[in-house]
Amino acid sequence: MRAIYCHIPGRAYSFHWWKAEANRHQKALVELGYLEERTVVVSNRPSQDIVGAMHPVTVYDWHGRDSDFEFLSFQVRGPNVVSIIAVKKDAPRWEQAVRDADVPQNGK
Repeated sequence: MRAIYCHIPGRAYSFHWWKAEANRHQKALVELGYLEERTVVVSNRPSQDIVGAMHPVTVYDWHGRDSDFEFLSFQVRGPNVVSIIAVKKDAPRWEQAVRDADVPQNGK
């Protein structure tokens, strides 16, 4: 439907409209129990750094692990708070991955 709407003469594609629609659907999936939102408080690294560090994990380390990436999102909710929205069965693993990313490489 969005693709048709964007091709109607005089109707410009709006990223903000698309993002609002995606957020609305994501919220509905959380309310239905298909997705789960988890909040992780981190203490060793800024939350922005952890969210940035999660990209290689999602691309390389989790390939072929029966995870549904289409619905996965990480959001910075503050200087030391990361929000994860994932398929319910994957949420505990992603929460642990964020906690692991909070630990420095040298373990100190």
